[in-house]
Amino acid sequence: MAVKLARSAKLVLTRHVPFRMKNNIGYRKALSRVSRMICVSESVRRLMIESRLLEPHRIVTIHNGIDLDRYRSNKPDDPEEMSNFRQRLGLPHQRGAPLIGVVGQLAAHKGQEDFIKAAAIVSKTVPSAGFVIIGRDHSKGEPYKTHLNHLISSLHLSDRLTLIGHIDQLPAVMAAFDILVLPSTVEAFGLVLVEAMASGTNVIATDIGGPNEVIRDQETGLLVSPNNPEQIASGVLRLLNEPLLKLRLADNALLDVAERFSAEKMITETEKVYQLALNDR
Repeated sequence: MAVKLARSAKLVLTRHVPFRMKNNIGYRKALSRVSRMICVSESVRRLMIESRLLEPHRIVTIHNGIDLDRYRSNKPDDPEEMSNFRQRLGLPHQRGAPLIGVVGQLAAHKGQEDFIKAAAIVSKTVPSAGFVIIGRDHSKGEPYKTHLNHLISSLHLSDRLTLIGHIDQLPAVMAAFDILVLPSTVEAFGLVLVEAMASGTNVIATDIGGPNEVIRDQETGLLVSPNNPEQIASGVLRLLNEPLLKLRLADNALLDVAERFSAEKMITETEKVYQLALNDR
């Protein structure tokens, strides 16, 4: 409506969700004046093209970018320093023990249930390992959080897996993890992966659209099948048992993030889209 009234104005939308839009008269009318649509990943772009609501050349991919300086940190190398670092952040801490985490909204499609099951497998081999899930259940009554708590209890993980609803110092938290896991079954992009990689933390994610555009498997992180706790556990154990691989992936990830996912790159690409929109007749 605003664009119709302004007449000469151009409308650029950004699509952040990995779902196909319905091709009905309501959507067709609402999107009829869209000059460009920015999608945060190629997988989201493909879904939009399949929706047949806009011409493909009007739908472009621009990956999310981050302020790299905010996430670059001096990740403690000394076990004692790391333990103190985690303690200050309110995270589980034990000198020399690895910490594996998940960050994201508590929801079934985010895969925290698979992470908990993977934690049970890892704990049998590395009993000192700590695990943390950071995120909130935004649904009424928090049924998924309740389900996760029951699962943690039934798998006897209450003393080594912690649920944290919210944390303010996210860049520091990313640096405090040894490994960040993104076990989602549906994901538009996976910004937490970029944040962890920029912090020097190893990453494991499901091989689905979004995350598999961020991680180069075996080069900057590890990709595993969705709905597969055993593969998540295998990836975690591999990183914990192969320090040279762990170091190589983390170093590669730092370089890759700087090249592909900086805020500056995102801004430059977005400005180009705006210019294209302004040039439309």
